[in-house]
Amino acid sequence: MDNTTLHNVLVYPNPASHTVTVEADSIQSVNVYSVLGQELSCQKSSRGKRTTLDIEHLPDGFYILAIKTPQGMVYKKVTKTK
Repeated sequence: MDNTTLHNVLVYPNPASHTVTVEADSIQSVNVYSVLGQELSCQKSSRGKRTTLDIEHLPDGFYILAIKTPQGMVYKKVTKTK
């Protein structure tokens, strides 16, 4: 069982072109990283269950979402396409 299942985190759509939605029982923050580990954005959440990230400005490619929940960190790969 992976950490995504343990924390009940959903990321959709994937691949995406404009926005990505993250759903979990409680989201504290979501950071977007390049595959090289460079932090591209950070979005704090007031313990919400859903947050939407605007990724339209990012070049096409692969990105890692670091999703912080009260239970710990969950990492998800997202593909950005046109």
